[in-house]
Amino acid sequence: MPTSNYILPALLLAPLISAIIIATLRRVRGQTVAVLAFILSLIPLGIAAYMVSAFDYTASGAWQFNVVLDWLPDFNVKFTLGVDAISLWL
Repeated sequence: MPTSNYILPALLLAPLISAIIIATLRRVRGQTVAVLAFILSLIPLGIAAYMVSAFDYTASGAWQFNVVLDWLPDFNVKFTLGVDAISLWL
């Protein structure tokens, strides 16, 4: 089972951070922004490709790349992410 616990949050945050970077570049030529947007869009693609290659397909029904963080510990609320074989391809 893969042990990279922060792959899923990185996959979620990479497009958001990329959008913030591109939004701050207001006075740059359009072609430069388009090239930068393409390069930054390769980051989530690379993360997803890593997840597909590191996924253990023999662990049927098991969640992988799990992340469980206490979000509001006083109320016992947790931030939980995980991937199974179906959601890996979505």
